[in-house]
Amino acid sequence: MKNRKIIYSIIALLIAAFLYKNNEEKETASIQTDQDGVVDIVLNKDFNFLPTSTTNQIVKHTYYTLSYNEKYEQAEWTAYELTPNHIKRIKRTRPYFIYDKGVKTKSANYRNYKKSGYDKGHLVPAGDMRFS
Repeated sequence: MKNRKIIYSIIALLIAAFLYKNNEEKETASIQTDQDGVVDIVLNKDFNFLPTSTTNQIVKHTYYTLSYNEKYEQAEWTAYELTPNHIKRIKRTRPYFIYDKGVKTKSANYRNYKKSGYDKGHLVPAGDMRFS
C-alpha cells in the first residue's frame, strides 16, 4: 500500500512536470533598427489577445485586424499595436472613402452615409496610422 502511494505520487509529479514544460513559453528576442536608427527589442511571442467574434468574419490587414458585423456594416472591434515608431507627423491628403475589400459581404460605402448626418468614423484612429 505504501509503495503504491509512492508510485502514484511519482507518476503525478512526472505528468505535472511534462504538462508544465509543454506549456512553458519560449521567449526569443530580436533587435530591429528602423531607417532613423531607432532600436527596438521585439519579443517573439505568439500572443492571442484578440476578443472573440460573434460573426466569425475576421479581416486581417497589414497593421490592424478587425471583426466585421454585416448587420450593422461596422466593425465589432479593431486591434492593432501602437509603438513609438508609429507615431510620426506626416501631412497627406485623405483618400476618397474606400470600402474594405477584405470584407466578404461588402462593407459600407459613401452612399450609406450621404446626407445622413453621420460620418464614417475610423476603425483605427487616423493619427495612429500616420506611418503607413
